[in-house]
Amino acid sequence: MIISLIAYGFITLLMVLLGRNLAIRERITLNTGGKVRFLNAEMVLILLLFSVFSGIRYGVGTDYFSYLFHYNRYAESGIQPGWFGNGEYLFEYLTSFFATINLPASFFFGTIAFIQIICVYYLLRKHQYLYIFIPFILFWNHFYLDWMNGIRQCIAVCIFTASIGYAIERKYLKYAIAIGVCTLFHKSALPLLAVILLPDRDLFKNRLITTGIVLAALAIGQTSFIGDYFDQILGTAQLFGYERYEYRLTEITAGNVEALAFGPRNIAFLLNYLMIIYFSVEMKKFHRNDKLFTWSYNLTIINAILFFLSMNISHIFIRLAMYFENFNLITSAFLLHYLWYSYRHTPRKSYYLTMFSLFAFINMIYLVVATYFAPHQLSYDVLFNH
Repeated sequence: MIISLIAYGFITLLMVLLGRNLAIRERITLNTGGKVRFLNAEMVLILLLFSVFSGIRYGVGTDYFSYLFHYNRYAESGIQPGWFGNGEYLFEYLTSFFATINLPASFFFGTIAFIQIICVYYLLRKHQYLYIFIPFILFWNHFYLDWMNGIRQCIAVCIFTASIGYAIERKYLKYAIAIGVCTLFHKSALPLLAVILLPDRDLFKNRLITTGIVLAALAIGQTSFIGDYFDQILGTAQLFGYERYEYRLTEITAGNVEALAFGPRNIAFLLNYLMIIYFSVEMKKFHRNDKLFTWSYNLTIINAILFFLSMNISHIFIRLAMYFENFNLITSAFLLHYLWYSYRHTPRKSYYLTMFSLFAFINMIYLVVATYFAPHQLSYDVLFNH
């Protein structure tokens, strides 16, 4: 556990320090009327560090060993993995490319990680001050494990994250093409075509009502209410790439699956959402004309609603919520930045420092708890040792 926390702490520190350099350069460039560039030495280092760290990992992620086994078998004997033939052609091509030239699995996993991280950082290229906070939340909250778990879907998740720039600018064709690319990694991305139709404004203006909606979703998710309507969505599940999970729907409607516990992990998730909602009024004033913040906040609340409604059904039904979770990552970074800025530039220093520390602690709970109670998922080791 200690070695894993040191490993995650070290990669976090390196990426934070590089992000700090980028944030300083962004501020200086904007103050002098220059143009902020995305690719530079620090960004290349960030992308390489994350890709190598994730590429050489061993055992991180529930699905890791399945992907490792199928990749190695394909590279050695030509037996295609089970995910071939599902219409997810880009992931098939990615697998075939590395396996055919018999590269070690670390190159395969590293390339996947590269796609994931560059998509998120590219979306934030005009908000480089967030690069200071993104690595901390990414590694110490649940996001990194999610990326390393559902590998195929999380590639689609990160491409969708980058595509929100097209939704903000109302570039319908480019957005549709981006979602098309997502479906070639995971078919479940198809419903995301509708996201661009969301109104380009604050959808959750009232803090109290928003809190009520999220808590109502949590309460409903703790009952059998959603499960009672599963028979009506079996066809929809098939249509959007969930046909392999239809048997789970049948199990649940038959009452054969117990609800998941609402433990420390989900309490931390709830506290994270509630703090974002609590400071939303102040952050909206702070980012008054920032459309990326508005969209990130809207999609974060949608993520919260979908997650809590489906959390006690089965993990497979959290898949739709997963497409929006990177915006929780981004909005959390917005909040940490706002609290730190307020601590440094307002008279209420002790209050904002306390809130900053509290929110940072909430975002640390997941990694600390998970490495202790589920070391088989998060304990960091390198592939070369095995």
